[in-house]
Amino acid sequence: MASTTTMAAYVRIVAAQGFYVDFTTPCTIESKYSGFTPDHTQELVLQEIVRDSQPAVYRGTLNGMSVVVKIIIDRDISKLRSEAKNYFVMEDLQGTVIPYCYNYLTGSIRIEGKRKPRDIGCLILEDCGESVEDFFSLKLEEKKKILDGLLTMHKSGFYHDDFSEKHVVRGSQGYRITGLKHISRKHQCPWDSERDNWNVGGYYSKSFPCEGLKMAGARMNLWRKDVGYVIASHVRIRVARNLHADFTTPCITESRASGSTPEVTQELILQKDIQLSQYFSSGYYEVNLRPLIYRGTLDGTPVVVKIVFDSDKAKLKLREEANNYIAMEDLQGSVIPHCYNYVIGSTPIKGQTKPSDIAFLILEDCGEPVEYFPSLKLKDRMEILNKLLTMHMHGFHHSDFAERNVVLGPQGHRIIDLERMYEHHCLWERGQFLINGCGDFPCRDLRSAGGAMRIWRKADSHIKVLIMFVGDDLKLLPPREIMDCLIPSGIGCTSNNMEVMKGWLKEFKKEMDDTPDCNVKELVLKYQANPPHIPDICSDKKVVFKKYIPKSSRAHVRILAGEHCSVNFTNPCIVESEDESSTPNLTQELILQRNIRGSHYRGTLDGIPVIVKIKFDYDIDELKKEAKNYFAMKDLQGTVIPRCYNYFTGSTRVKWKTGPIDIGCLILEDCGEPVESLYRLKPEDSIETWNKLLTMHMHGFQHSNFAERNVVRGPHGHRIVNLRHISKRQCPWERNIICEDRSEDFPCPDLKRAADTMHIWEKADSHIKVLIMFVGGDLELLPSRGIMDCLIPSGIGCTAKNVELIKGWLKEFKKELDSNPNCNVDELIAKYQANLLQNTQVCFKGKVKFKEYSPKSSTENSLGQDQEEDSNEEDSDEEDSDEEDSDEKDSDEEDSDEDN
Repeated sequence: MASTTTMAAYVRIVAAQGFYVDFTTPCTIESKYSGFTPDHTQELVLQEIVRDSQPAVYRGTLNGMSVVVKIIIDRDISKLRSEAKNYFVMEDLQGTVIPYCYNYLTGSIRIEGKRKPRDIGCLILEDCGESVEDFFSLKLEEKKKILDGLLTMHKSGFYHDDFSEKHVVRGSQGYRITGLKHISRKHQCPWDSERDNWNVGGYYSKSFPCEGLKMAGARMNLWRKDVGYVIASHVRIRVARNLHADFTTPCITESRASGSTPEVTQELILQKDIQLSQYFSSGYYEVNLRPLIYRGTLDGTPVVVKIVFDSDKAKLKLREEANNYIAMEDLQGSVIPHCYNYVIGSTPIKGQTKPSDIAFLILEDCGEPVEYFPSLKLKDRMEILNKLLTMHMHGFHHSDFAERNVVLGPQGHRIIDLERMYEHHCLWERGQFLINGCGDFPCRDLRSAGGAMRIWRKADSHIKVLIMFVGDDLKLLPPREIMDCLIPSGIGCTSNNMEVMKGWLKEFKKEMDDTPDCNVKELVLKYQANPPHIPDICSDKKVVFKKYIPKSSRAHVRILAGEHCSVNFTNPCIVESEDESSTPNLTQELILQRNIRGSHYRGTLDGIPVIVKIKFDYDIDELKKEAKNYFAMKDLQGTVIPRCYNYFTGSTRVKWKTGPIDIGCLILEDCGEPVESLYRLKPEDSIETWNKLLTMHMHGFQHSNFAERNVVRGPHGHRIVNLRHISKRQCPWERNIICEDRSEDFPCPDLKRAADTMHIWEKADSHIKVLIMFVGGDLELLPSRGIMDCLIPSGIGCTAKNVELIKGWLKEFKKELDSNPNCNVDELIAKYQANLLQNTQVCFKGKVKFKEYSPKSSTENSLGQDQEEDSNEEDSDEEDSDEEDSDEKDSDEEDSDEDN
């Protein structure tokens, strides 16, 4: 041990008279250092608290010797143990560069209000004085001594990760570096040991051999800087005539910025307040950690100024932000604003008798905060994400990313408010992948920022985001519409893939630039046919290229609002098609004639009646999803679902926004009005609607929100609408699954549920009749329903095999009936009932029974009575169902008849 002080095996902790600690004293704890003296106990007297934190820091005496004590309780002991280990491994530096470490002990103590004893850790250090308040108040020689101490640490293989004023203390023995929990070991410093001249007072060199020492020296203002503008040693502050301020001006402040030029004074004029905190209340000064923010000029240059007054915490936060600007000096003017100066001074404040300390952070004025991330164009959002990534590449993370901290001006976007910034080792920088490596962003913080800006929904894949917008070589890449077609889906989001795809895209751009008259479409096809070797491909996805459609040749729609139709966006506006199969260079006119509700309209597309859905900003994602469902079900358009004429996107202005926002427009065939009640439909209409659902199932799709509002009726029959709630599905009927008990339960629960909603089973004698009569396109080959009701018995299983057998059997009956038009139908039916097919599967619980055939003429007399009874029953049931219908309509009004 470097210290001559004996390290005892035990330490007895007591609190000085009149000093309160929240654990029971005296208490005895045991040393964890291997070199302690056995059977020796020292007394530690705690006299005052320096910092009430985790760990708590005290001053006291160890057997009469002044010490600083760090005490931590319970689960955080491991942090203190880590710091103690750093002191012990840096034993040779104790007493010269770092304080002596007298002991590290642990034990068990009792805390007031707690039943069980708690673990305690105690680190006892040499008392080397007070923390440096401000590096800028030190003389150059003193700063050089501190930097010499850091160099000694570096030469011993140690790097301090959090060098700042709070971790440098000054006492009678000189300066010592503390805060050793932030130490990195095995540091190989590139500093040349033969160079002992720090060039103090000279110009700052970016070629400084050690980054850590360079940043420490810059933070202590050891060097002058050539930053393209003057950093004055003093700033004279005045307030414009029309601006009220609660502090006295003019006042002179002194620079604390790195690289200031001596004997230069600049003039700062405050012109407009941006954000005023409640610093003054009831005639006395009230502490608030949020700064006052003003716009003004510094020798004529537009600036934004942050001001804090006599609050240690507020000044500390502002100084930390100033230090963060210094640490990110290379990014000033591109990612973050220029930091022109950080000055402190003293000025009288109204309502106070004594002058108050005041601190100013003077920054470049880069514009106004953005209003809403999703309303920005995708290119702008990518620019912002790229700036965040650039910060990460330089080892820093902005931990308060929000609209208020991103400003936009003539030079583009800048990220501001760096007071919460901290050091960050980005996964992307280290070339690490996520576990799946298939589309998830490699850095959690950047992924979160992209999510806040809704980037992932806007871009086709994360890998496209990386390739298109990461780095400073965007000019070497082709336009986005080309990259969308050259970057396939299904490739992993990894650094290897990014480098491969970037190089490939640069080759494309070079070839395209070298032959300006080339056919771009053919060039895209050439590259798609010869892709590069992609290192990381998602195992569960196919590598698929998107078809290239030149932006200039895409189909467009010009949207107009009719005379009696009010819209909340500027029109006319032009939107372009997102459908690859749309006719190139075609422009159609869409006239909105009537607002149905919300953003749903009726109108005409070149004279054709249409239904139009319009969404803005982040709501476009849902509309795009519905459009994709229509395109996926193209074979069913015009029969089962409405025709989808196109899906368009573009940009327009709305009444409540200052800038343009994204717009999406889905144009559908107008197929009529929603049905009022599924129960009130005629049997043939119910079965028609149900058959359309079955057809969707046969094509692998399920409608997850089947209700009256999503079924419309027009001159061409019924159509299913609102395809936002579509999911892929393999129907049990399609797979010919037979029910286990071979009962009449329907093989698909979703179709059965839809039929229950329409009360189909009550309108038909059995499920099997429904299937045979109405499923398929050969209904004209079957006999009339009155006859089928008597030929399809109850008690047979509802299986695919039965359906085919019974269908064939009924077709034979129809053929025989048609060939003998004068035959006795009663006798023909009785003949077939007596000879039921032998291979039909019968429910083991049921009996096969046929219904007696009654010719239509013989039932006419009783028909009126039956209809009256049915009507009375329906009226009763309708009253019961009306409340349910009303509730369903109110639950999802947005998806009602406006969908079609």
